[in-house]
Order: sequence, then structure tokens, then C-alpha cells
Amino acid sequence: MRRIDTDALKRDHPVEEIIEGYGIELRPSGRALLGRCPFHDDGGRPNLCVYPDTQSWYCYRCSVGGDIIDFAERIEGVGFRDAVARVTGESQRATEATHRLMRGPKSRESHRPAWRPDERACLAAAVELYHNH
Repeated sequence: MRRIDTDALKRDHPVEEIIEGYGIELRPSGRALLGRCPFHDDGGRPNLCVYPDTQSWYCYRCSVGGDIIDFAERIEGVGFRDAVARVTGESQRATEATHRLMRGPKSRESHRPAWRPDERACLAAAVELYHNH
């Protein structure tokens, strides 16, 4: 198993870009960015604080936070390596390669585009609702 350089990963994938990629709108507030937490019903009040200086995030209502890998693990419901793959986009590339191999050269199946951030956020909310009710 190859070792993952998490510092390089965080440098190459800023926390605010990853979180916004899930359809979460962030607005400046001092040195932080504020947004609506996808892990609870915040009633329109932003509780998710994103700190670009430390490449971290924290929800003051959920009392949960971490880095980009922690966010991907939580929102996608996956483990560390799968979260890294999602952050780097390797997961999507591997899935596309597998589908191409399964279809073979003569297949006319249309290529499904990658999920848009708003679609991923909607799916994550549905999964969270399903698991909590």
C-alpha cells in the first residue's frame, strides 16, 4: 500500500474548494468562511466555519470538524482511502476506466458525466436522512 502525503493533498486541494465542490455556498466572515452545514438542519443559520489559513472546517452546532479528508469521509460516508480518492478525483477516473473495460470497444452506451456538486450534495443529504431516520 502506498503512503499518502496528506500535507501535499491539502496544499493541492484547498478546503474551501472541496467544500464548495459539494454545493455549499461559503461567505467571508473575518478570517473564516461561513456556510450551511450539510450534516444537520441548520434552519438557514450558517454554523459551518471554514478556515483557509489552517485548511480546516468546524461546525459549531454538530461539534464536528477536521480537514478535507474528514469532510469527504463524513459527507460521502466512506473510509480514509476512498475519501482521498474522491478528493483527488481518482475515484471518478477509476470508475470511468472500469466502465470502459466492461463495455468493450463496440459498446454504444453513452458516457455518464461526473456528478455536479449540487447533485452530490443532494445525494449526501438523502443518504444522511436515510441513515438517521
